[in-house]
Amino acid sequence: MIHHLLPGRVEHHIPAMIRYFTRIHERLCTPGGEPVFVFYGASAAQLEKYRTLVPEGWRAIDIDKGRLPLFRYIWNFDAADALILHSAFYPWLWFFLLARPRLWPRVAWIMWGADIYGRDSLRGRIYRRVKGIVVKRLAGVSALVPGDFDDLQRLIGPCRNYVRAFYSPDYGEVIERAPSDGTTRIILGNSGWEQSNHIPALEWLGRFRDKPIEVVCPLGYPPESAYKTEVIEAGRRILGERFRPIAGMLDWDAYHALLATCDVLVLNNTTQQGLGNLYYMLRAGAKVYVRGDSATFRMLAEMGFKINDTRDIERIPFEELIANSGEVADLNRRCFEQHLSTEASIGNWLALMKKISVARLAA
Repeated sequence: MIHHLLPGRVEHHIPAMIRYFTRIHERLCTPGGEPVFVFYGASAAQLEKYRTLVPEGWRAIDIDKGRLPLFRYIWNFDAADALILHSAFYPWLWFFLLARPRLWPRVAWIMWGADIYGRDSLRGRIYRRVKGIVVKRLAGVSALVPGDFDDLQRLIGPCRNYVRAFYSPDYGEVIERAPSDGTTRIILGNSGWEQSNHIPALEWLGRFRDKPIEVVCPLGYPPESAYKTEVIEAGRRILGERFRPIAGMLDWDAYHALLATCDVLVLNNTTQQGLGNLYYMLRAGAKVYVRGDSATFRMLAEMGFKINDTRDIERIPFEELIANSGEVADLNRRCFEQHLSTEASIGNWLALMKKISVARLAA
């Protein structure tokens, strides 16, 4: 069986991932039966929520937070199974895998972005060294944005096991845009992480405070941070009533209902994040701004999307900020279906599953 090791505390992602792999399971044709969902460090309430999404008869394993429970799971891993790491935000995981070299050909790592890096300290450098030893010998390594794999190689040296694999949540057959009431709704960022660089973008958007705009700013996670407070204070100071922070977490349906009311997406991060917002808005035909110096921008440009550089907001007029032709919207929808849809993702997962399944069957 193929185990999917998931960071259980990341409640805003895990339900969509369970639905995604459940939906594409039959298309993957993986030997050994249904996948096993493994939730690391989830709370009791989160586990209850996740288990309701796992199909009847499928296995779900919960691992308590901490090094020892995860070490036991890795050490006792069945030789007949394979493992996909969905992110690796627990750096001591690489030490556990270092102790089980026979597992390496049956393990794949899907990088989420921030889990590539680490602290620039003695401990961080040791973690990076051990990570490099293990990662180069895994069956496959993937990045949600290919440029992240380039960053990984800059940190640990050349890797020759890249396999493109990405998630594509189910947004429904048709995304209906909500009727406009004359206000241009701009969604800024996707979270309360400092890497979102909200405040420079708020200052650029502040040029249009006298225009009919509303800047919606989702800050649901992490739950509490000084940065989130700083963003809310800056948004109210710069935009006044035109700033609408969303401090709490919304469920899937409520959040995507919110997105359906927005006309423009602005992402000012250089690191990979906000792909859920980005994919939804591209498929919806909204106007999209992504930083031109980011790996995400490069990926989309190479795929043929027509997107805009967030840094241009500092100088463009309001009419250009909101202008969005039907031709561009249709082009982006077609590019999404070709490159980023569920259908487009299946071939990539098939390639990854084949690598770890072949090694598993040979074990």
